[in-house]
Amino acid sequence: MDPDNNRPKRIIGLKAIAEYLNTSPRNIYRWEKELGFPLHRVGGSKGRSVFVEVDELEEWLKKTDLSRRAKEKSKKIFSQIRQRPVVIVIFLLLTLIPLFIYLITSHNSTSANPVTYEIFGKMVKLKNYRGETLWSLQAWHELIIKETWDLNHRISLADIDGDGLNEVIASPYHPENNQYTLTLFDHNGKAIWSKTIKVNISFQGLRFIKDFIPIRNIFCRRQDDSWVIVTAWRHNVRFVSIIMTLTPKGQIINEFINPGHLSRIIVCDLDSDGEKEILFSGTHNLLNGEGVLVVLPLVGYSGITPPNRIEPEYKYRADFLKRYIADNTPLGEPQACLRFRKPPYFKKLIQTYAFANIESFSENRLSVYFYPWNELPHVTSLGFLFVFDSNLKIMDVIPESLFLHKYNNLSLSNSHLPTLNELTEAAAKNVLRWVQDHWEPVHRIVSK
Repeated sequence: MDPDNNRPKRIIGLKAIAEYLNTSPRNIYRWEKELGFPLHRVGGSKGRSVFVEVDELEEWLKKTDLSRRAKEKSKKIFSQIRQRPVVIVIFLLLTLIPLFIYLITSHNSTSANPVTYEIFGKMVKLKNYRGETLWSLQAWHELIIKETWDLNHRISLADIDGDGLNEVIASPYHPENNQYTLTLFDHNGKAIWSKTIKVNISFQGLRFIKDFIPIRNIFCRRQDDSWVIVTAWRHNVRFVSIIMTLTPKGQIINEFINPGHLSRIIVCDLDSDGEKEILFSGTHNLLNGEGVLVVLPLVGYSGITPPNRIEPEYKYRADFLKRYIADNTPLGEPQACLRFRKPPYFKKLIQTYAFANIESFSENRLSVYFYPWNELPHVTSLGFLFVFDSNLKIMDVIPESLFLHKYNNLSLSNSHLPTLNELTEAAAKNVLRWVQDHWEPVHRIVSK
């Protein structure tokens, strides 16, 4: 700018001011706001027409280094541009690193989590979701029969401590002392606790402190979300069975004795009240090997299966049966106890033990097979399928298919046999329920 006498004393209009300074009108307003640019308005502060006094402008330019301000502005803008990706990167790192750690640990946890098992000879292999073997245990003293395990699983898996990994309840076999123990394993196969099963009740002074064989182990979740363990065992010599409920720490809450075999044990909500019950089926030695079906609450039970006495019709076997009367032991008070008597037919085919065997529970219907007969030499069990409602009233009695085949063959050579309907009615009438120290016939629902 040439400061001679020809330069204007005032520049009027925003556009003219911007052209004089070789800048944009927008910068003029910004300089006014940020740097005190001497911009005047016609008519005061609200006037739209603006002007500058050239002398004031030159003085302002001397005091203000616009080139330095431009450099600082450029640095600031460049810094913001440069820092923004850094912020984005930091944000991404803060977000992705925990996610990456979670994915890694989750993958490792999933890989280390036992979710199923496979039977292999005497061994059971615990496997993850990919079918990889994580660890193994010897679960039986001889080759495991898969069909037997399918009825009563001796291994149960559940995340009972809420760490996302399954614990395992099992009964490993210890060949060094020929004994089984009830053992809770962590997901990695480490034993959390282990206990030997024995019975405090005695029979004619005899206590059972060893030789128990596992039947089933079940993790059960209660209505309040707590966990318990249900386990069932039988004595290998005297055929006395025991059912227990334990805490996850291995403390015994309840135990119940059945003087006979157990064929099947399940846990289900039989009465649909939200709390599960224990159901077991089998035989009763004091009833001369008749079948039984017993319902226990999940917790709060004790004693022995009724009647803990020799019934009148079996007095002739008293010397043998009395050894199954428990000493100084109160009767248990199960929610229900059914007795399946042997029908008085086919005496040549009669079994020593007339098994009751739970088949299934679904849609408030309980299906139970009762096998009072067998056929040699193949030991083919013959009998009926009973269908009960949730109150254990008989809904239906169905002759089992093999029994029908056998009956048809017998009827061809024996015209004095009862009819099939008479046999079915007799089977239904021979199911009794324990009620206040005596047996009553189970009510049968008559279809309309």
